[in-house]
Amino acid sequence: MPPKKRQLVVKQPSPAAEVPDEGHQETRTKRVTRASQGKGKGKTVDEVKGASSDVEDSTTPSPKCKRTGKAGEKGDGVKKSRIRTMASFQSLPLDILVEMARYLDPLSLLELSRVNKAVHATLAHRNAVPIWRVARMNVDLPDLAATDLIEMQYPALMLGATCSFCGETGKRADYSLRRRWCKDCQKAQLLKASAIEEKVGFTHEATFKVTFATHHSAGGNETKTAYYCKRDVLAVNKQLWALQGSITSAQGRDERFAAFDAMKRYVEERIRNVKAAKEDAVVLAKWQKSSSESRRKAGEAARVARKKAIVERLIDLGYEERDCTGWHLSNVSHLVDQPRILTDLIFKRINPALVEHVERRKAARLEMQALARLKQLDRDLKLRYMALPKGDTSSFPLFAQWVHLPQVQQFWKAEHPLPLDDASWTAVQPALDEDTDMARRAIKLDYARRIVVTLQNAGATVSDIVAAALAVPALPPSDLKKIALHDSNVPGSSSLLQRPLDLEHLASSLSDADLATLFAHPAALFTCARYTCCRLLPYPDLHEHLVNGQLLVSATGAGGSAPSAVLSSSLVREIVRFMHADSPRDGGEAGVAGGVHEKEPVQELEKRGAVFGCGLCSGEARPSYLLAEEPASELTWSEMLKHLTTYHFDLRAHELKTPISGKALIQLCKVEHEGAKVDEHEMLAVASHEDTGEA
Repeated sequence: MPPKKRQLVVKQPSPAAEVPDEGHQETRTKRVTRASQGKGKGKTVDEVKGASSDVEDSTTPSPKCKRTGKAGEKGDGVKKSRIRTMASFQSLPLDILVEMARYLDPLSLLELSRVNKAVHATLAHRNAVPIWRVARMNVDLPDLAATDLIEMQYPALMLGATCSFCGETGKRADYSLRRRWCKDCQKAQLLKASAIEEKVGFTHEATFKVTFATHHSAGGNETKTAYYCKRDVLAVNKQLWALQGSITSAQGRDERFAAFDAMKRYVEERIRNVKAAKEDAVVLAKWQKSSSESRRKAGEAARVARKKAIVERLIDLGYEERDCTGWHLSNVSHLVDQPRILTDLIFKRINPALVEHVERRKAARLEMQALARLKQLDRDLKLRYMALPKGDTSSFPLFAQWVHLPQVQQFWKAEHPLPLDDASWTAVQPALDEDTDMARRAIKLDYARRIVVTLQNAGATVSDIVAAALAVPALPPSDLKKIALHDSNVPGSSSLLQRPLDLEHLASSLSDADLATLFAHPAALFTCARYTCCRLLPYPDLHEHLVNGQLLVSATGAGGSAPSAVLSSSLVREIVRFMHADSPRDGGEAGVAGGVHEKEPVQELEKRGAVFGCGLCSGEARPSYLLAEEPASELTWSEMLKHLTTYHFDLRAHELKTPISGKALIQLCKVEHEGAKVDEHEMLAVASHEDTGEA
């Protein structure tokens, strides 16, 4: 029933408060009565003065303030509806409530009891014990040997998550003490007997014997020392002293014996519950462990069912099952991996995020399939390449260059690629041979262009005719990484590391003799880009080394990137610097190796013998990393270059790593007689001629 309204009592004003001048207009102060507070229905003091004065003099109750609101208003209608609903719930037969409890677990029933006071009163009544027992049977919660807990408190201890002291979240439970608490409350309440005695003072001799105890500290460690709940100790101690006081204050023998029996029964019941609580704690710990495992399995089964339902719905939308994977690695894992049952409303809400994830998986799958096809095609083309007759390997295109030939592109880069079978391959052989001949010329020109550009940047003199013949229009920049990831027509990774050969600008006006002169320049030295090789060779020796090396890699099945040649700009700059330096050759004539167009300049440098030395490693400036037996002076030209690439070369960047500041790396350390080295036999012949007087 709704609570009764309080009666309004207004005291008469004191004489001192009255206005002495009757003609003066009295100022009225409005006061809102308690019954109409919050509704804007205030009454002034004067309006209720007359009624209140009569009420104080008479013994009849004062009349209630008349309600001004209408019965049909929204607030009153909702309140009456709620009252009727609660009344209907309270009037349900016990059998109906027990049957409803068969479909609930204790935790759900505990949450139901916290809806309002009416439901709580119904479920907390002693007649509701069968309801809790039926719900407890649904989760196989065992019966307790101790009788200290009622049926409503039992699920709260085992399945609840509320601290019994502060009401906050409490995840720690001690079944021996019958307490669930938070970390702060456990630290404040769980104490030893000595600590409690210091705070409480004098305790009864039987207090700790009849109080629940545990052998687990606040840190969760199992100890031999007993710990008690301070609140329980205070309650038991107070009850014992009350029973002890009733014995002391008893007036007769019978009254004294009755008080003593009450004390005895209380102590015996407490001791029996303490012993039973220890046994219950072991049983409840086992149940909690098995229940956690069963709940985990049930939750896992619910998660699997939810995933399966989501996949089925996505398949109905037209997606494939292999695209509906990878949930745990995506940003929608929390939408899929949960035990909540999937309903139509939930799927409608999470459908956009799921579809976005599946679309990404589908695009990645199609890309991987395209790459797999291209890798297989790359392997098939490599077998065809290895079976070709190479002839002169010094100018034969590498596989990374060969796959970009027009006739080979028909099998992988065309809009409608040709099948890579024997018939199609035989049909394109004549045209492929023509493309190969053009590629040989293009390879020579490619090496020559790189040499010319590097020499010009280093300050060397290059023929204008040769430079003009090798000049080509600037190519637009291309992002090879982007092509490798998004172009489905590129077979494998090896064909991406070098740009295609320029078959249009073949410099027909440039003869092979002009190219040979350019390749014979002392600075025209290329290094193999493989980190494990890094050999320093001129063209065509280096290209032949690359072709033979890639054939070896393909035949053995070893991995690695496509071979390529690197022209070190810093090494070229150092060689050009040495060539243009002043030297005492031929009476101080500049240039020890002649001009750029001199015939066989490398051979001329080799003939000079061991006259070269390193400007950073010889003399007192010899670095510590140079071996003691390693010479740094009196080196031949080939030994000098080997010294530079061994001790002053960055194998990853393919550049000289020693900073060049004023001091040249390549220096002359010995001057020969008349610019030529004379061997022992020639010296003996000259001596014999001098003895005979012959010219």
